[in-house]
Amino acid sequence: MNEEYFRSHVMVLKGPLYGLAIRLGLSPDEAADTVQDTFVKLWKSRDRIPLDNPDLTRYCLASMRNTVLTALTSRPLHCSLAATALKVDDSPPDFEADDEMYRFNRLINRLPEQQRLVLSLSAFSGLDNRMIADRLQLSEVNVRQLLSRARKKLKEFMQNEQE
Repeated sequence: MNEEYFRSHVMVLKGPLYGLAIRLGLSPDEAADTVQDTFVKLWKSRDRIPLDNPDLTRYCLASMRNTVLTALTSRPLHCSLAATALKVDDSPPDFEADDEMYRFNRLINRLPEQQRLVLSLSAFSGLDNRMIADRLQLSEVNVRQLLSRARKKLKEFMQNEQE
């Protein structure tokens, strides 16, 4: 893999990689740093990277996930009393919202890989259908169809859980 190919096929995944880092719990600054670390690791291992685009995107996202998990596990565990103490005017934690987010993530993970990827690029990375189609080398019609099917399945999953 040469530098031009790396820039045109790997570096364009900055948005989805950043979105994944944010979703996995990093702060915006940590996410940006982790994206850069991932690009350095990918560049160093460019001989092992698959060159076909769907596998390339999955490979990059998996590499980003691993880098984020390494960053999260290598954090020092420090906790000050001031940071953990509840203030008088603090509202109680919203356990229902946390439960809903967990449930929603679990439902998204039940989707087929391509639908999940297209939905994530659309919803979490803010890409439009044309940009998703370019990144994944799909037609815009195919991207619209995948998004529609993913949303429909999510709706079905949610209705089945409520019953």
